[in-house]
Amino acid sequence: LEAYALDGGLLVIANSQRRLRFSNQALEVNEDWPDANALANRFGVTFVAGTVVGSSAVRSASHPLMEGVSSLRVLSGNTARFTLVGGEVLARVESEPVAALVNVGTHGGQVLVLGDLGVLGSEGGPPANLTFWRNLARYARSRQAAAPPLAVEPTEAPEGPGAAPSALAPFAGSEPWPAGEPGGARRQP
Repeated sequence: LEAYALDGGLLVIANSQRRLRFSNQALEVNEDWPDANALANRFGVTFVAGTVVGSSAVRSASHPLMEGVSSLRVLSGNTARFTLVGGEVLARVESEPVAALVNVGTHGGQVLVLGDLGVLGSEGGPPANLTFWRNLARYARSRQAAAPPLAVEPTEAPEGPGAAPSALAPFAGSEPWPAGEPGGARRQP
């Protein structure tokens, strides 16, 4: 994941203070929230103890991800606090960042940090953050179209007695997804 972002990819790191269930129902406390720091710290982001209180994160930057978005709906009591070195805070509850974009590496890589996984979910009914979702899809697609494709190196599955069958065995010999398709190959800067 780190190499993907440093090589020019768009990586999303989302966290939450509570475990979520269907329709963004907040359940028990997410005791694993600090584990996201194993990856986030590599990009100057640190999730810290405490919860951001509020249910609406106000837009704080002009960016294509926030076009037509005045606020993001967050689940009250679910947003993980985080700090960042550099980057642009896209939305916040009072002084606390809730969504931020960090530039990484030298090849145009970026990390989108969300303190509340619920931003990507819905509580039933019309999704409150639908415009943000569409912006994210459009932004990711535009980044992908602007970069030349990376060469994809196939990996070999172990062979011999006792070797586990490869989960990719049915696809042996097939080409990776086309560059413009969902799940497409990583791009080279």
